[in-house]
Amino acid sequence: DGWIVDARLAASSIGHLAGTAPCLVLLRPEDRSQISRFREQGATGYLLRPIRAASVREQVRDLLRGNHIPETTSEPPAETTPRRILVADDNPINALLATRALERDGHICSSVQTGGEALDAVGKAPFDIILMDLRMPVMDGFSAARALRARGEKLPIIAVSAEVNPDIERDAIDAGMNAIAAKPLDAAGLRSIVERWTTNRS
Repeated sequence: DGWIVDARLAASSIGHLAGTAPCLVLLRPEDRSQISRFREQGATGYLLRPIRAASVREQVRDLLRGNHIPETTSEPPAETTPRRILVADDNPINALLATRALERDGHICSSVQTGGEALDAVGKAPFDIILMDLRMPVMDGFSAARALRARGEKLPIIAVSAEVNPDIERDAIDAGMNAIAAKPLDAAGLRSIVERWTTNRS
């Protein structure tokens, strides 16, 4: 009834598949500039890696219903207020994807790979929010959050984890984090978190 195809397939193969059923192309974030080319090959829409279950369900539902799937834009909303954001994640790919998405929205991002580096960064520069991976070497996110709260830091700290369950969420809140979000986070998810936790804060 429909295809999800890797963008690395030959153009002729994508064109052939798109001619037999509605087709979504699976893209890397850095390949967004090629979306128009895939449209010309017959693709109905696209998904960006890393893909989220909710995004797949929504896009496939629209695909099979024959709904128009609009182009998404990387331009920041006009009302976006630039924020200083610290991304603490030992996975450089995750950190890069997050910072690129946030910077497209006009925010100023810094990234670190350990909880200790997060403590140092907050001590050297002001931030509006921290996106804190829970599993990092040397000092994990739980310990870093506790240390930040112990020295009086009030800024929002959002735990980010590939594993989210009630126990982990409780431990994160007990450590001083404001909320927990599940990986992978897409641009819309990151934007929502930043807007929710930094708007109208003194």
